[in-house]
Amino acid sequence: MEKKLTRSSSDKILGGVCGGIARYLGVDAGLTRLVTVALILFTGIGPFAYLAAWFLLPDEQGRSGLDWAIQQMRGGSDRAASNGTVGTPGADAPHRGDDLR
Repeated sequence: MEKKLTRSSSDKILGGVCGGIARYLGVDAGLTRLVTVALILFTGIGPFAYLAAWFLLPDEQGRSGLDWAIQQMRGGSDRAASNGTVGTPGADAPHRGDDLR
């Protein structure tokens, strides 16, 4: 089986980048997070590297952070499409001026 570098959906604190890198390298996720924090505190590359990894690395389902960002800019979300409870009221719901949904 081929090892793929993906963001973790189970071992994550922010975006799953450190958990995915730790799984890929076979090291503890805490060590990966410690190195990431050190890069953020002592170099200027840490935050940019983390954001780039979040945007470029796919999660375990194959979606990258860039896919998520594009979907959000288009106004959609996974939950809104699946159950209709998040976002703006649908065409079947009357709009009231005092409705703060």
